[in-house]
Amino acid sequence: MAPLPCAMTVRQLLSRWQLTGERYDKVKLDPDEWWLGDLARELSVSYTTLRRWIALGWVHYRRTPQLDYHLIWANTGELDRLCRLRDHGRKYPRIPTPAALTTPKRRPPDTDPSKNSKAKSSRSHQRKCHNVAS
Repeated sequence: MAPLPCAMTVRQLLSRWQLTGERYDKVKLDPDEWWLGDLARELSVSYTTLRRWIALGWVHYRRTPQLDYHLIWANTGELDRLCRLRDHGRKYPRIPTPAALTTPKRRPPDTDPSKNSKAKSSRSHQRKCHNVAS
């Protein structure tokens, strides 16, 4: 008899298959905010990598009040930096990551949810990173 999948595995599969639509109904995204899973797919990194970057303070994020989801802020400049951060780890795994890649850009005051009560519900742009050939 096969072991039952754990709750985390089930949630990840539902997210990958885009079957978790309820989160979009309950939480509004501010400008340039990303769901953790959406940004992971955009950057071609794992959830674990993004969670590590959150824990290390390498990205701006907030937790949703209702369901405690991670929402990561990344405008065009931040997406470029995160792509370079991802590429550095793949190209130079034994070389320490430069501070320029681990220090998030300052979030503009007009997009900071703690200072802005009027949140918009969608990102202003979509951008694909250029993946590095392995």
